[in-house]
Amino acid sequence: MFIHFLITLLSPQFYFTHSNIRAFPDTSMNISGNSISTYWTMDYKKNYFTFAYDNYSENWQPTVFRQDMFSLGYSREILHLTGIRVVGFHILDSYENTSTTLSTRLLYGYNPIYTLGYAFSCYVRQYWDGKISYAVHRINPELRFLLHKKIWLMPGVSCTIAETEKYFSFPLTISSNILYDGSFWTKFNMEISAAYGKGFYNVDDRLLIINNRPDIEKMKIAGKIKYDLNKRIQLIGIGGKDVFEIYDITYCSIGLKINI
Repeated sequence: MFIHFLITLLSPQFYFTHSNIRAFPDTSMNISGNSISTYWTMDYKKNYFTFAYDNYSENWQPTVFRQDMFSLGYSREILHLTGIRVVGFHILDSYENTSTTLSTRLLYGYNPIYTLGYAFSCYVRQYWDGKISYAVHRINPELRFLLHKKIWLMPGVSCTIAETEKYFSFPLTISSNILYDGSFWTKFNMEISAAYGKGFYNVDDRLLIINNRPDIEKMKIAGKIKYDLNKRIQLIGIGGKDVFEIYDITYCSIGLKINI
């Protein structure tokens, strides 16, 4: 009872993800990957904290590539109109490649909601002839407005500046926000997101995801379905594809969210 008095809501999430990497034009080379991750969100007096950990591996026979990701986040609403969110990331993988990212997002209004995201990333990658460092800036304005009673539309623009190169992509997300009332269909919550254009080391501070691949991404599409088993437990399914210049990644996830 004392813990619930201090913490309004504690929500752990657990995911397992399987992916397949297909190179082209030589489509005979297929590489599989697996990820186990957890996300914890906590509401403490309208202060929202997030912790995430992801353990990822790719099967490059005869070797296995492994990577660990740690994420910390914080957000709150200021003056009932402006929200600020700060997310810090750290990535460490087995090949001595490291990266650190700090991102922030400002929000204003209720409907529509105007948001502006900024992320700075520093990457150090180990190659045969030595280490190479990248400094990446990403600016991501986004508009969120209610299309229908329970459907949000979120178009945006992503500008990435990496060294002297600039990359632009155009993300779009459609999300249903269905309140639980016990009927079969209202137990579902669905989201579809896509992006077209060029991206490089993309950071998604909304989903706490970092693209830690030094390759240009051309397109991505993903879908998410949540099903309420009851008011406290959700089953989550995610599927999608990321298309890069010389390969693509198809993945699917299954997860469980618990509201304590």
